Amino acid sequence: NISKSVFAVEEIEFLGYLITPQGSRPLPGKVQAIMNYKIPENIQDLRTFLGILNFYRHYLKDVAKNQALLHEYLKGSKKKDKRKIQWTDEAEKQFEKCKNDLANATLLSFPNSELPLSLFTDASDTAIGAVLRQYENSTWKPIAFYSKKLNDAQQNYSTYDRELLGIYLSVKQFKHYLEGRTFTIYTDH
Repeated sequence: NISKSVFAVEEIEFLGYLITPQGSRPLPGKVQAIMNYKIPENIQDLRTFLGILNFYRHYLKDVAKNQALLHEYLKGSKKKDKRKIQWTDEAEKQFEKCKNDLANATLLSFPNSELPLSLFTDASDTAIGAVLRQYENSTWKPIAFYSKKLNDAQQNYSTYDRELLGIYLSVKQFKHYLEGRTFTIYTDH
């Protein structure tokens, strides 16, 4: 349908994202809606908030680690659980941090096939995180983020093994970018 088509524009809104020549980011209106989100009163509302936030998770560094405390409230709950949440000060701070992280979401650049890729990974006691980047014009440009909460067994791994798991899972996550290309992995262990 030609009336619904747009041609030769510098930026466009598409499926919840703002696409520009430099890259993509969450739509400002969606970010503002999340910033205005009131602290959830019950488990179902928290689950809804986390679902909305997770739509943009690939724009957020260390999202699994930053949401871990909020996910603790969901343990043992049912999908439409209306139990009230007794918020701690620390959990309220994490809720606000999650909103602020999205407000400050990084512009994700489009990969340049002429430049090498670099994968930076890190593991904590509870989560792993990674960022796929390219070095262009004297600056690191992020292409995508990845984050995953470790299960109980993985949390018992040695630091070295958690770092290796982080590398493995990150390479697996970004395989569509990495297959057939030379890339460098950076880790702190």
